[in-house]
Amino acid sequence: MNNFLIVVCLIAIFSYLARCVVEWVNLRHWLASSVPLAFQDAIQEAEFKKAKAYSRDQFFLFFAEKTFFFILSISFLLIYGFGWLEYFIQTIFENPLWQFYGYLGILFFVTSILGLPFSIYSTFVVEEKYGFNRTTAKTFLLDIIKGVILSIFLGGLILYAYFWIFNQFAEWAFLIFWTFYFSLQLLLLYIAPVLIMPLFFKFSPLEDGELKRKIAELANRCGVDLAGIYTMDGSKRSSKANAFFTGFGKTKKIVLFDTLVEKFSEEEVLAVLSHEIGHYKRKHIIKTLFLSSISSLVIFYLAFWVMREPLFSASLGFQSVSAYSALIVLVLLLPSVSALFSIPSSLLSRKHEYEADSYAVEHGFGKNLGEALVKLSVDSLSNLNPHPWKVFLDYSHPPVVYRLEKIK
Repeated sequence: MNNFLIVVCLIAIFSYLARCVVEWVNLRHWLASSVPLAFQDAIQEAEFKKAKAYSRDQFFLFFAEKTFFFILSISFLLIYGFGWLEYFIQTIFENPLWQFYGYLGILFFVTSILGLPFSIYSTFVVEEKYGFNRTTAKTFLLDIIKGVILSIFLGGLILYAYFWIFNQFAEWAFLIFWTFYFSLQLLLLYIAPVLIMPLFFKFSPLEDGELKRKIAELANRCGVDLAGIYTMDGSKRSSKANAFFTGFGKTKKIVLFDTLVEKFSEEEVLAVLSHEIGHYKRKHIIKTLFLSSISSLVIFYLAFWVMREPLFSASLGFQSVSAYSALIVLVLLLPSVSALFSIPSSLLSRKHEYEADSYAVEHGFGKNLGEALVKLSVDSLSNLNPHPWKVFLDYSHPPVVYRLEKIK
């Protein structure tokens, strides 16, 4: 076994073990917890036990899926499966572009099929068991078909750009691809609410009434111009509630899950929206995009340098450096590189959540926001007392108990 393959295997082993340990410690911490003071009047003992059981079932599903793909990946690496697949593809296609799409297409198809049973079990067993699932088999299948078509279209576009840039440019390929990638991100922020999201959800203008009037007044008071106020049929897939801002400029609109409108009072809905408006007014989206652009630029620079080293491709069994062999090298090394940026990114995101809460408090919704956060946590059977390790590594939002303390 060569040195690079050893490094890749060690990275995979460390990543697998570290993730499992963090999830296990987090679960044990939660199972040993008592009801937090802020939730004592909002959750019954039966619901508290149910929330812990939900977390336990989620962990075992996570562990099963993670272990399955870990064993599969290590085995594929050790038998030089990537090299064997390259040989197979080259016997079918002569054109480099078709070899590129064929190679990645097979990997995408196989991993999607292997991951499907876990997705089915999560939706129709775990989520069904705890009363969250409202997805029918028809909706589930249509979502998969739409997702595959969308992945082929958008993924195919991104991969073609990568293929062309990789083969046409050398020293500045990373910068050219980054420019394309970041421009596409900005474009998607505009077109996703109009073209992509409606493929999966039905958006309807919020019915005229007191709630719509109050939302319009709130937006006007906060200086936010809206293209519209909509409800989304989230209940078609899950009973969990949410709300969000989407779009920019003329496409900017407020979207309420229909479950939020059904389960929450008008003041609680307004409190949730004032939090979302806080993200917009504090320019959190722009700040996040800036951080994302810087981190992706660094990652692309390192990636394109690593990807062109013949030693790395040869170590995995590839005959030569190609667009797809370079991409596989990147995928194998990406977790260790992106981890350098994920922790500060999560830290910034948690800071933004506190600032958005503060904005809601400043506009008189502190009490209602606290009540809404408690209700959202209880209804979704959330972990009310996550371990600090888990929060530090993964949480984009601070735990609700911390947010409630800040709100008070």
